[in-house]
Amino acid sequence: MSCIYELVPGDVRSTSLPENTFDKLIIINSFHEFTYQTEMPADVKKKLKTGGNLYVDEALSKRPRGKLHGFCDLTMLNNEEMIAFFAENGFEYINRLEFNYCQKIPVRKVFTFRIARCLKAINLSGFNLSFLIFITSSINKYEKVIFCFAP
Repeated sequence: MSCIYELVPGDVRSTSLPENTFDKLIIINSFHEFTYQTEMPADVKKKLKTGGNLYVDEALSKRPRGKLHGFCDLTMLNNEEMIAFFAENGFEYINRLEFNYCQKIPVRKVFTFRIARCLKAINLSGFNLSFLIFITSSINKYEKVIFCFAP
């Protein structure tokens, strides 16, 4: 099995990736760092194929908008706030997987969302596997976004 990868530079508001291309989009422990938290899900929504899923792996606060992330000191959402945020931005909550590996740090969960049915019909036939992984990091107060995908 082989795969060709292409680096596509994005910015804090857009992935710069082709629309209607991906079955699965994965945000790994970086949603809390998005400067434009509303614009990025809107952009990501355009990149999903019909019936595609968005996975958000994120450390969560156990109380509403109270806990700061241990490494970057940015405010984290709790479980209900995360689901409500994506619902307000046109995504339907499907399920979640919970990680409770240490009592002293917040619970980490992987949420599964799909574009809300009223916005895009669900078609589960004919999937070609394609993935998007993007990771953000704040280095010295400058935000850097790295986007990679396998066509």
